[in-house]
Amino acid sequence: MKKALIYFSPTGATKLISDYYQMNLSDYEVIEITNNQEFKDEYFILILSFPIYGQGIPKVVKKAIRSLKGKYAVINVTYGGVSWGRGLKKAANILHQNGFKIIGGAIIQTKHTYSNNPYFHNYQNLNPIINKLRNEEYTEIKIPRQAQNILSYLFPSLRMRLSIKIIHNQDKCQKCYKCINHCPVQALTTNFKCKRNCIRCLRCVKVCPHQALSFKHNVFLKLYLKMFLKKHKSLFYY
Repeated sequence: MKKALIYFSPTGATKLISDYYQMNLSDYEVIEITNNQEFKDEYFILILSFPIYGQGIPKVVKKAIRSLKGKYAVINVTYGGVSWGRGLKKAANILHQNGFKIIGGAIIQTKHTYSNNPYFHNYQNLNPIINKLRNEEYTEIKIPRQAQNILSYLFPSLRMRLSIKIIHNQDKCQKCYKCINHCPVQALTTNFKCKRNCIRCLRCVKVCPHQALSFKHNVFLKLYLKMFLKKHKSLFYY
């Protein structure tokens, strides 16, 4: 069976975590999760990394996780500094049902998509997990129970659409369609309108070479981030 680094990282913050693992574990296959992806292979060891959205697992990631099968897994979830919710525990439960033993995990605060807080840089905190893999120590761990704000369950997709507006500047647009081609959930139309499945990850804004796309917060999201975006700790389980 294979060893794999599988990650979802629309704007690159979570990819940096996966890249660090790859730098230290060079014999792992690297796979980025894309829209509607299902995995058919079985994995001896899987290192899964993805960001938390609205305190939960993005739908595109949840679908991919449900198709994964194998023996051992490490799970890394990233969040922007508000709340990590129950994403790590939920992912662990799904993988456990699919035959995996969870041997490592991390909750990592990194840059929030809608703010200028810094990227994660304390990579040395991942070294105990990496050393465990290098030494072929496959002892199972238990992910502790986690809390999730009950309000996060209420209309998450609608809240995202109301909170963040994606703006298309026709004068700047060269119709290269890079934004459409790079959307991880195929949510942009050829008229540069966001469909209902848009997760407001802002990858389209980031990849546009002509700055033809931008975004705008509503006043409530600005206030929410100001009140709750803080320096929290990262947690590591091994």
